[in-house]
Amino acid sequence: MNTNCSLVSVADILLVDDNPDNLRLLSAMLSEHGYKIRKAINGSLALRAVEIAKPDLILLDINMPDIKGYEVCAQLKSSPQTADIPVIFISAFNQVLDKVKGFEVGGVDYISKPFDIQEVLVRVKNQLILRCQQKQLEEQNAQLQLLVTTTKAINEADDFEAAIKATLSQVCEKIGWNFGEFWIPNPDGTTFDYGKGWYASESCFEEFGYQSEKLIFTNNWTIPSKIYHSKQFLWLSNVSVEQGEVFLRSQLAKKIGLKTCFGIPIFFNEQVLAILVFFKKEVSEP
Repeated sequence: MNTNCSLVSVADILLVDDNPDNLRLLSAMLSEHGYKIRKAINGSLALRAVEIAKPDLILLDINMPDIKGYEVCAQLKSSPQTADIPVIFISAFNQVLDKVKGFEVGGVDYISKPFDIQEVLVRVKNQLILRCQQKQLEEQNAQLQLLVTTTKAINEADDFEAAIKATLSQVCEKIGWNFGEFWIPNPDGTTFDYGKGWYASESCFEEFGYQSEKLIFTNNWTIPSKIYHSKQFLWLSNVSVEQGEVFLRSQLAKKIGLKTCFGIPIFFNEQVLAILVFFKKEVSEP
């Protein structure tokens, strides 16, 4: 998983405290490190600010005059639209029971007043990284769920190859891949023919499809062969730098601008009927 989340450096942080001095101090120290800061002086304004634009993180004072921080957090966690926003409580109260109550209503961390700058920065960064990684996992799970659904539809289709072609475009368009192709194995999985129905999101990637149509793979180290024999998905972060025996089209991929590769087998009665392979122009980790 990619831990260098772009979210961390440009995060939108909502500060909630009825003390203007605390708001100024927190705002100054966080803004200096590149975060986008919004401020609210009470719980009601905080909830309204969240409705207007969902923040990436909330630093929330507990002891406020209108709505206590615990109640603000509880309201946020009760709504599916805001339940995933991480909340760090800030308070002069430093008793164990105060911290426990904060965690019980859905807080993810607790910072005691007076503030230590380094502690605030580390706790904020840690929560933003965790949130970013959670989003990445959710996106990957959504992608895998789409693949599971579409592969099931392929297995049940009357026209197998037509279903594969439709799947390539659907998957690429919905989860942001730039090129999709499929390979058909012979009965014993020793050769793999290139399917006549690839998908390219842009015209610049079409050459990859036209050139690949000429190929028949027999090498046991190629991507279709590896997937066929392992019966598992395969991820390569940058095929343009892979050795030729692993990815025979590495130079063509480099020329076209395709990098990350993800392949998955299509089964029927435990037999691999086809291999779907997707590419995108960014380098990314699984």
